[in-house]
Amino acid sequence: MKFNKITLIDDCGLTQPVMEKLGLVAGNNIVMYNDVAENDKEIINRIGDSDCVLVSWKTKVNAAVIRNSPNLKYIGMCCSLYNEDAANVDIREARKQGVVVKGVR
Repeated sequence: MKFNKITLIDDCGLTQPVMEKLGLVAGNNIVMYNDVAENDKEIINRIGDSDCVLVSWKTKVNAAVIRNSPNLKYIGMCCSLYNEDAANVDIREARKQGVVVKGVR
């Protein structure tokens, strides 16, 4: 899968080798944040025109965020929990918007 822009919307704890591999699928167009956004507006601004985002368990990506991120095609959850009812990503809304959500380690 290729992406135009990947944004890590918080500290996902990725290693340098993993970041290098991500660069290959995004033409090195990667934006990284190392803190947790304070609100939905800040999360939406961080996502911007990204078509792929990676998020840790610390940040909630709710329906409003997903609906207000029109270029978003993929959300990678960098955590050990992938369960629709307990996830910090609104997986059901993502699915409605055609956004793929996967748990990644």
